[in-house]
Amino acid sequence: MNKFYRNEYLFSEIYLKEITELKEDTGIKATLKTIEQYYEYSYKDSIKKWNDTFVYKILNSLEFGIRKETDNIALINGLGDTENYLSLCYSLLPSENLDSTVMGRNYSEKIIKSLKEHSLKWGLLTNGEIWRIYHTDEPTPYENYLEIRLHDIIKNKDIKQFQIFYYFLKSGNFILDGEKKCKYDYYKIESIKKIDYIENELKNALKQKEEGGKGILSNICMGYVDFLRQNGKNSFKSDKDRDTIYGSAMLYMFRLLFLFYANSRNLLDNKSQTLFREIIERSKSNFVKGMSDKESFKFWEDFRDIFSSIDLTYNGGLFNPTENDFTDFLEKQRISDSYLLPVIYYMTHYKDKDRVIEISYRDMGVRHLGTLYEGLLEHKLFIADEDTEVKIDKKEIRFIPVSQGGKIIQGKYIPKGSVYFGADKGERKSTGSYYTPEYIVDYIVTNTVTEKLKELKKDFTDNNRGVLDSLNKALNDDEQKSISQLLSDKLDGFVKNKILKLSVLDPAMGSGHFLVNATNQITNFLMEFYNEFGIYSAIETSAKSIRRRVVENCIYGVDLNPLAVELAKLSLWILSMAKDAPLSFLNHHLKQGNSLIGARIDDIGNYPLAKTKIKDTLFDSKIGRAHV
Repeated sequence: MNKFYRNEYLFSEIYLKEITELKEDTGIKATLKTIEQYYEYSYKDSIKKWNDTFVYKILNSLEFGIRKETDNIALINGLGDTENYLSLCYSLLPSENLDSTVMGRNYSEKIIKSLKEHSLKWGLLTNGEIWRIYHTDEPTPYENYLEIRLHDIIKNKDIKQFQIFYYFLKSGNFILDGEKKCKYDYYKIESIKKIDYIENELKNALKQKEEGGKGILSNICMGYVDFLRQNGKNSFKSDKDRDTIYGSAMLYMFRLLFLFYANSRNLLDNKSQTLFREIIERSKSNFVKGMSDKESFKFWEDFRDIFSSIDLTYNGGLFNPTENDFTDFLEKQRISDSYLLPVIYYMTHYKDKDRVIEISYRDMGVRHLGTLYEGLLEHKLFIADEDTEVKIDKKEIRFIPVSQGGKIIQGKYIPKGSVYFGADKGERKSTGSYYTPEYIVDYIVTNTVTEKLKELKKDFTDNNRGVLDSLNKALNDDEQKSISQLLSDKLDGFVKNKILKLSVLDPAMGSGHFLVNATNQITNFLMEFYNEFGIYSAIETSAKSIRRRVVENCIYGVDLNPLAVELAKLSLWILSMAKDAPLSFLNHHLKQGNSLIGARIDDIGNYPLAKTKIKDTLFDSKIGRAHV
C-alpha cells in the first residue's frame, strides 16, 4: 500500500489497493486534529492510563463502545449496543514491540488466543501507535495481518491516510449481516476471487496458443528443442530425450516461479534482487516493443547468475546443477531471448478486461502451486512430424495429423517440428486436476495429525501437573521465576523429544498439499503450546522459526513422479524460507520412489534391520549410494 501500511498477506494486495483509493473527505480533518490532541496529552506510564487517555478514545472515535475485561483486553461493540460484542481489542503500551515472539510475549499468539476464547473471528492488536487487524480463520493466523501506523499518520498530519485508517477500522466493518459475515469477510472473499482470477489467467497462459493459451511451457520446451537442433540434434524420437526436455522445462518454470515468490517477499540477496528487477523491466519493455533476438541469450545468462546465487545461499536442490538429470540438462542447454521473452512477460502480467496488470506473487499462496501445475505432471512431450490439427471438446483434446484428415485452420494447428503435450501422441484429457480440495486436506490432517498432537499435549499436562500446580501457588516472585524456568525447560524438552520426533509421511505427495497443511497445523499447535501456560522465557516462538523446525524434523514425502518431488520441494521451500537460511534438509525428506513396492536393496545398500551390513568394495558400482 504505502509507507504507513503493511499488509502481511491478510488481503489481496491488488484488491486492497482498490478499496483504499477513496475520495478525500475533508470533513474528517477535525477528527484527525482531535486525535493529535489525544496523543499530545496522553499518559504512557501505565497501561491503564494509556488506555484511558488514548487507546479507548481512538476506539470511541471509530464509533466503538467499550467493556474493559482486563488491563489488556477490551470487548468492543457498536455505540449504543451493549449486548452484541463485535470484536475485541488487545492493547499494550507503546514501548511494547508488536513483533515480539519470545515465550510469554508473543503478542500475535495472544490476540488469536483471545479471539478464539471469545468465539470471535476478527480483532485488533495495538500499542496505540500501531494498529493491526487479525483473523482467526487463516492457515497461518499469527503471521497474517494488516498493519496501520497511526503515529506516523499523526506525525505527518496526513488526512488522506488517516481517512483510510478511519474507514477501514471503524465499528461498522465488524457488524455481522444476515449471513453472519462482516465487511472484512467480504473483503476476504473478494481478495480470494481476485487471486483465483489471476490463478486462472496463469493456468490459461500455460496452455499452448493453439488451445487458447499463451504457450509458456511450450515456449520453454521449444526453446530447448531449437537450441538442440542448432547444435546438431535432429531426431527426437526417443521417449527418454523428450521426457528429459519436458521435465527440465517444468523445472525451469518452477525456478522462475520461485524467483517471483522470493522477490515479492524480499528473500533474494541485494545483487540478485536488483538483477531480477532489471530482467522484468527489460522483458516488459522489449515485449511491448516487439523486440526479441533469436541469437541472444541475455535473459538466460542473467537468470543463470541468479540461480547460482540462490544455490549457494539456500542449497535446497532445485538450483543445484548436479542434483539430477533435469538440473544437469538445464546447466548444459540454453534458451534464446526469443523464447524466454514471452515466458517472462506472461508469467508476470495478465489481462483484466482492457487493462494489462502486473501479477502480484505476494498474493499467491502455496496452495496455488498445486492447482496450477499438478495437472501438468502426467503430460508427455511430443514433436509434430507434420502439420497437426488441435481439436478440442469438453472431454479431450485430440491431435490429428494432416495425413489422417486433420484440418489446417489458422491458430488451431501445430506446425511440423513444433512441440505439443499429451497423455499419448494422439490425445489428452481437456481437464483433470489431481489436486485435492483444501477442505478435504484440512479434514484429514485435523483428524490425524492434530488428534495426535492433542494426545501429546494431554500427556505433558498430566505428567507435569505438580509443576503446574506449584506455579499457581508460588509464594513470591523468586519462587514463581524458579518454577517458570523449570516448566520452560520441561516444555522445550518435550517439544524437542516428543513433538518434533513425529514423522508425517505422504506416500503419494504430488505437489505437497497434505505436507504443507500438516506443517501449518503443527506450527500453529506449537505456537499455542509454547505460550499456553503464562510463563516468560527467552525461547523463540515465532511461527517462521517453528515452521522451519517442523519441516526439518517431521515432514517426509515420496512420489513416483520426479517432477512431483521437485514441485513439493518448491512448495515447502516457499513455506519455510527465511532469508539466507539454508534449506538443504529438504533433499533428504522428499524422495522419488514407489511407496507401494518400496526400494530395492541394491539401491539402499543394506536392509535396515539386518544384523550384518554389506560393505562397499572398490569394485562395487554403487559406492556412495543415496538412501531413499
